[in-house]
Amino acid sequence: MIGRHGAPDNVGLMADSEYSDVVFSVHDTGDHVVRERPRGGAGAWTLLVLAGLVLLATVPVALVVLFVLIARGHGFGYVALRAGPPIVVVLAAALVVNALGERLTGRPSVGTRMMLGIGLLGFGATLTAPLGYAWSDHGSNLPVLIAAAIPGSVALAGVILIGRAIVLTRGALRRQERMRELRARGRRVDGVLESVRFLKTWAGGAQPEFEVVTGYAGERRVTARLVTEPERVPLPGARLWVHTDPVAPDDTDVLVELDATVPVEFDPRVEEYRRPSGDGGGGGGG
Repeated sequence: MIGRHGAPDNVGLMADSEYSDVVFSVHDTGDHVVRERPRGGAGAWTLLVLAGLVLLATVPVALVVLFVLIARGHGFGYVALRAGPPIVVVLAAALVVNALGERLTGRPSVGTRMMLGIGLLGFGATLTAPLGYAWSDHGSNLPVLIAAAIPGSVALAGVILIGRAIVLTRGALRRQERMRELRARGRRVDGVLESVRFLKTWAGGAQPEFEVVTGYAGERRVTARLVTEPERVPLPGARLWVHTDPVAPDDTDVLVELDATVPVEFDPRVEEYRRPSGDGGGGGGG
């Protein structure tokens, strides 16, 4: 990529500066904001699939063991001892799915929805299966049908969440490729952070979200979302780099980041940007 002064930049390389945790997005909001990530290898994707399969397989095992032990009237200590191992495997697999989903796509909402979707599918399917046997044993049985509707709905919700996670993954990977393309073949110009407005929402549980306006290349402006830590909110006037498409310089599909060559002054109102305890936050639907 040719820089703003005609010098070649790091072609196609992801930004690796002290400001990489300050993320701008001209497309997405909240938990859907895509962070730049190295391209994931086949091994990482295979591990994600395996972790998902382990989670899907062990949720029913953990539930059955737990229900059987409770039904037999065993004490808490015995139940914890016997049901503990499969529950630990479930939790470990869920954490791996969540972490890898975010790491490979750069989009936190992917890991969350994938983890919850697989868990709900396993939970709902486990509770629906015995009701299905009861239906087949007794023929048309309205109470059984009504009882199966609840866990069946849970399983359906899991399928929907998994489908949504796949859609979000595909979108995130397209965003990643666009970022790499802008870094590799785009033109980097100087920009300035003109305004910062706190939206009183938090992405990823604790990162405040802002609407910002960036000025660059003379009179051009682009509105974006900023997601960062409470201590890392740049003040208006901060210098930026804006990576634009040389073929379509007026296109607002740009990559925005803080200028890594100069110090940045951050907003001292840190406590104002922390999510209040008990606040559900929010950030991005879907």
